[in-house]
Amino acid sequence: MQKLWNDITKNPDDFKDKRVATVLEDMRMQAVEECVNNLCEEWCINKEALLYAADTYQSGSDIPNLKLIKDTSDFEKYQAKSAVHVSKLQYYRMLTEAIENALIEEIVPLQGQEM
Repeated sequence: MQKLWNDITKNPDDFKDKRVATVLEDMRMQAVEECVNNLCEEWCINKEALLYAADTYQSGSDIPNLKLIKDTSDFEKYQAKSAVHVSKLQYYRMLTEAIENALIEEIVPLQGQEM
């Protein structure tokens, strides 16, 4: 909200004839996309599978699509660029934890869900 307010006060003409709700939704979608892109880059996972999980995740539930995310991940690519070498089992555990943390800490607050 603060970013939107700052943008509006700096460049009011950019927001002329625009609905605040639409602008906020665009900003929310952009933030989700950025979070997903960062996870995909770091963990070498399929973007579409993770986007589905981000869009359908409900607080307190299992991660949607987790099996597909794991099945389509590129462990070898992750190993090649990672400074720390881990087993595939450790990778999956760390990947699941990273996705869960991102969903809870970054995605859910953007969706307005309660914890």
